[in-house]
Amino acid sequence: MPRERGLSDQTTPSLGGLAILAGIAVAGLLFLPLFGDGGVDEQTRGIAMGALAIALVGTADDIWDLPAFVKFAGQVGAAVIPVLADVRVATFTLPFLGHVDLGGASGPVTVLGMVAVMNVVNFTDGVDGLAAGVCAI
Repeated sequence: MPRERGLSDQTTPSLGGLAILAGIAVAGLLFLPLFGDGGVDEQTRGIAMGALAIALVGTADDIWDLPAFVKFAGQVGAAVIPVLADVRVATFTLPFLGHVDLGGASGPVTVLGMVAVMNVVNFTDGVDGLAAGVCAI
């Protein structure tokens, strides 16, 4: 339904997150070594499971309009899945400051970063197709 912060003046289909997930799944099936000696490693599996989890949270939100706390808990849960599979940002470089090693804080900082990106995508949802375009880019 049209919303106050949205730009559309007519009803728009929901469940766009499922379309984004389907696109990623098709690309994964085409380009990832799923079978044979290469197989899918634990990190790739963790990323896929986290993507599935957040797609399910988004679908539930589209259907039932979940309260903010429930959505946030789902986002954190979905971000924790890949971190538990050892997907994390351990180091990065900042201009003028140099190399930063997160050490033991790499897991929580990675979860925080992923939840932040999820909300950036969620906040761009006011314009039809913008969230999907941002994710594609």
